[in-house]
Amino acid sequence: MAAAIEVAFRKLPIAPAPNGVIPYEHLILGITRQLISMRPHPKIEPMVDMQLPPGTQYSKIWRLKFGRRKVTGTATTKKQLDDLGKMAEALVLAIDGLSQTAVDALNFQEAALMQLKTGARILWASAMTSEVPELPDNTGKGAPSKEQERKIAWCVAWHYHFLTGSNPTVPDKDGKPYGMFLELLQSIYSALDVKASAAAQGRSVDVGWHSRTAPFDPPPA
Repeated sequence: MAAAIEVAFRKLPIAPAPNGVIPYEHLILGITRQLISMRPHPKIEPMVDMQLPPGTQYSKIWRLKFGRRKVTGTATTKKQLDDLGKMAEALVLAIDGLSQTAVDALNFQEAALMQLKTGARILWASAMTSEVPELPDNTGKGAPSKEQERKIAWCVAWHYHFLTGSNPTVPDKDGKPYGMFLELLQSIYSALDVKASAAAQGRSVDVGWHSRTAPFDPPPA
């Protein structure tokens, strides 16, 4: 993912920096991290450590989840926290119920085991006492908002502008959109697994940029 984003930006015809100014292309690695943090859809990717004992390498606990978490209604959120609290409580009780034989087999330092139990107690207390805002039950359901996709498009547009010295445009030829900015945005959307039309978002940026409704600062992640 990161490599694909970096390659997409480095393929651009980068404008030379004025004398005494740090070249904007030096920020490409930071741009890559910024865009990854803006992903609108969580994605689970496996992280496998082959040094683990057989049968444990592919457990779901080793999977990393990237992107923003879903927003849920009040009832769903309360149930999630209640379930989490019960699991944290069960972990504490399970640790307390371990025999010395089991503790020895775990090969855990006593201090580490106590730290784990303390963390589970804090998690339980937080889950049981959290104040949940009143949100409709259908929160997070229905057609997903394209707000984050729009922010990504604007972010890419600003970096495109500063790297190339050109404005982000999406011209049409025989009714088909084309252009260097569109190709960049398509590459970024593909790398981030964004399910939105790069052409539609790119056109929106083009119109906003040239109608002076564009923000003067890149949109926040």
